[in-house]
Amino acid sequence: MRKATIAAIPLALAVGAAPARIAAEPAAARVGDKQVEETMKRIGDGLDGFVDKMDPQLRRSVIKNERGEVDVKAFLDDLRKSSDAMKSRFEPPRYSATSEVVAFLKQAWQLDDAIARSPGRSGADPAWALVKPDLAKLGAAYGIDFSTDPGDGRPACARATTR
Repeated sequence: MRKATIAAIPLALAVGAAPARIAAEPAAARVGDKQVEETMKRIGDGLDGFVDKMDPQLRRSVIKNERGEVDVKAFLDDLRKSSDAMKSRFEPPRYSATSEVVAFLKQAWQLDDAIARSPGRSGADPAWALVKPDLAKLGAAYGIDFSTDPGDGRPACARATTR
């Protein structure tokens, strides 16, 4: 009986250690505050580059389509304000800025959708393509999928609601 108990100890330790190892893995993959802050800065810089390279006529236009009308300059100004609000909310004393990130990603997705529907129209598609990986990285840090969802064609950030 004693041999069976001794033999069971390593098995029990291995089974008991498995949940701890599994629980430690997601923590290791967690994005740190510094990385999120750097990603937000790169996104802001990327947005500036995108807007600078945009066709100036498009930047000053009002686009009318079946979805309504959009004043491009006002939209870009709102996107910049959302980016600034997200970054300032994240500054020390480090609030999570979740609602600001969700709001910003929704607006960024609307721009991404417009660029995808009219390739080349902005004159700055390559500059936008440089911003998208950081948008996906920011979304992932907050558990939001910025990529297109096969269900309804909208990413999780476009469907997300703030509380």
